[in-house]
Amino acid sequence: MRRVVLACVFVFATNPGWGGAPIKAFEPGKPPPAEVLKDVPVKAVVAEFLDPDNTHLGKEVGYVLWRELLTSVSDQHGVGVIYAHAAGKKRLVDMLQDKYHEAALEIAKSQNARMAIWGALTESDGVLAVDTYLSLVGDVPQQELAVKMIVDDFGRKKPSGYEARVSRTRFNFPRVFITKEQLFDRPLMVAADTVLYNTAGRGKVLRQAQYNETLHTDGVEGEWFRVLLADGTHGYINSINVYLPPREVDASDLPLGAKPAENQEGETTWLPSNTIGAVLEARFAGKSGLFFRIKTSQGEGWVPADRARPHFSMPLVAFTAGLYRYQLGRYDLAASAFGNYTHLQGVERDAPSLSTAYQLLAASYLMRNTPADWALHSLDAAIETTPFDAGAYSMRALASLSKPEGRVGDCLGDLRHALDLDSEQADARNTVALLLGIKPGRPNPIEQRGMSFTMTARDVETLHMMAEKYRISAK
Repeated sequence: MRRVVLACVFVFATNPGWGGAPIKAFEPGKPPPAEVLKDVPVKAVVAEFLDPDNTHLGKEVGYVLWRELLTSVSDQHGVGVIYAHAAGKKRLVDMLQDKYHEAALEIAKSQNARMAIWGALTESDGVLAVDTYLSLVGDVPQQELAVKMIVDDFGRKKPSGYEARVSRTRFNFPRVFITKEQLFDRPLMVAADTVLYNTAGRGKVLRQAQYNETLHTDGVEGEWFRVLLADGTHGYINSINVYLPPREVDASDLPLGAKPAENQEGETTWLPSNTIGAVLEARFAGKSGLFFRIKTSQGEGWVPADRARPHFSMPLVAFTAGLYRYQLGRYDLAASAFGNYTHLQGVERDAPSLSTAYQLLAASYLMRNTPADWALHSLDAAIETTPFDAGAYSMRALASLSKPEGRVGDCLGDLRHALDLDSEQADARNTVALLLGIKPGRPNPIEQRGMSFTMTARDVETLHMMAEKYRISAK
């Protein structure tokens, strides 16, 4: 019988308690399984990686990505990641063949997930070539990923009607070339008290593994991470009980502490810019959150995970971490994640995803009321990366309007450019329609609620020419 199982876990912020969920079956062409993690608002489904060359690593790479994604959002309430894979030794490539993408979306929809993630891998001379993909599922993520101009109406926050959103819903991330050692040989952190077995799939109990303990893994067999023991032998721990920290972090300009604690006066060394540290250990330090012990040219010590830029195995992890945070309204953290993505090596090879990251970085700045110049700088980078993306121009127009005492004339060039590229670009049309409703010489509809636009007679003339050309009516 063909089936895909869903292995599920719920992550709690800075408190790695885990909510278990039963394995569910998915059979293509039959009713989907009951939804799991029903109370989790933002979920993603990771599908087993396709393995057309029969490397026998499709499941294992999927498990690594699953655990890295969970680690990347381990500080967030309200997020979940579901891993869907074929039962036993069966492979999704054999079961689904050319229906793979549709099946991944169907699984995500059945679980009310907002994101579907999948990939494929091949191997040559011990090096894996890994492709990763992400699709936004349904209308909700597109709405929640919008940047919306909010006004203060006598202490009450209200939408102004001005908004912009990214135009892409499917992403093809840069191919990653990575050795098995780079992928599997690394530290892992025990997320909940469990046991180590002598074989994958349980067997003899070797010893207890304690929460917050760091072990070293050098391989994955199905859902089991193989760990190296003190006596040189191996044990196995179930993947559901581990976090998988990044192999490296960018720790530029961070304090390197002797202990994993937020305040370490007199015990810290400040790291210089461009400091890359190899992660040796990970640990939760109570309310201070997650810390990494790293090795750098300045020595070894602890850095706060939420301030370091993690280098996970695949750029998709940083991008997805930003999507989670933005949809939950945690714009500071979203900005950090998207900014991290734009600095990762090789991301320039996929211009559309890089441009979208710049746009979402700008949106994060705007939504957290950061000075508009920060957003404009990111949007300049987005437009330079993909100059034919109408949505990027529409968002830059909105960023111009959001500046203190914004001038309508500053945004008209971008609105015209967006509509020249795509006359049906919804956000550009909406902005023009709203601006047409402002009467010269009178307070605009939102001026008395915390924002005001300066509009000249020439601006009015330009707006009416655009309205006639693109058949836009005032709102």
